Amino acid sequence: MRTSTESPPPIAGRPSGLRPLAFAAMACLLLVTTACTRVVPREELDGLNRSLDVKTVIFEDDYSIYSPYTSGRTRYYQRVIEEEFRALDLLIDAEVEEPILIQLRPVEQTTTYSGPGNARLHPPRTVIGYATLREVVIYVMPEHAPTGEPRRALPDASEYRSIIRHELAHIFVHRLKLPADSWIQEGIAEAVETFDLIDGKLDPNTPFRISPRRLARWGPFSLESVLSWQENGFRVEKGMEEPNVRARKLAMTFVLYLMEQHADLPFTERLEKIGTLPREELLTMEDAWQQWLADCCDAPRKRRTRPAIDFQSLPKESKPGVSRLRTSQR
Repeated sequence: MRTSTESPPPIAGRPSGLRPLAFAAMACLLLVTTACTRVVPREELDGLNRSLDVKTVIFEDDYSIYSPYTSGRTRYYQRVIEEEFRALDLLIDAEVEEPILIQLRPVEQTTTYSGPGNARLHPPRTVIGYATLREVVIYVMPEHAPTGEPRRALPDASEYRSIIRHELAHIFVHRLKLPADSWIQEGIAEAVETFDLIDGKLDPNTPFRISPRRLARWGPFSLESVLSWQENGFRVEKGMEEPNVRARKLAMTFVLYLMEQHADLPFTERLEKIGTLPREELLTMEDAWQQWLADCCDAPRKRRTRPAIDFQSLPKESKPGVSRLRTSQR
């Protein structure tokens, strides 16, 4: 867990659209209904905005951010979101026509925090973020601890980078109109998380490595089970269904394997190629995929041992634990 103590770094591009919510409310005085357009009184709009439990709103050309934090802390999140959005925009050739709504939503009644980590959990919720066609929600820690709970340090915005990238990837990938199979949609988003971010660009050729112990924890698996896996995102977000972390990771590895087989294509064409492969052809890749996974395993770490010592060959004064006392002769 880390906290930010230095001044927030500048954000590249045009001057930030950061402004307090009170001023943001004055910028939007029209609501479109199914029948007509009507002018909303400022008092009504202000009451609606205050009900959203947000302190800061950012308007950019490609996205809006609604944050429960002050403008100073929100700038850290904006920097991460801006970097990830631009990197994905360069990686995936899919135009996002309308601005994306990004919500930093406080987790209710959170008493413990272990960081986003690999499990993507945020107690007491089962997920730390989700995405729809035009909306991304990232669950964050509330700025103030609930009454009666000890005060805790807030995690740094950079700890949410992989989650932000994962959910934004869903927005871009959806524009490609790929099949809705869970192994494709979640596998691609999980795979993009593994890419290195270098000079503002994501590297789709980042080598994938996995420890043998972690791979063994996934237990016996088959490609048939990966391709048949289906997850209802709505039910998972509502806590009605447990997320299948194992299936997500296996889908990620299979997507990475397929990307590598078509490394000669531009990245967007790789994704489109994956979406067109028939199930029968995919199932024939079982052995090759499992061998690829084995090749991606890191070499097991050797246990460090001290070399054996032959005490008989050592001089008497060099034996460990033996000291010679020198006495003066009179």
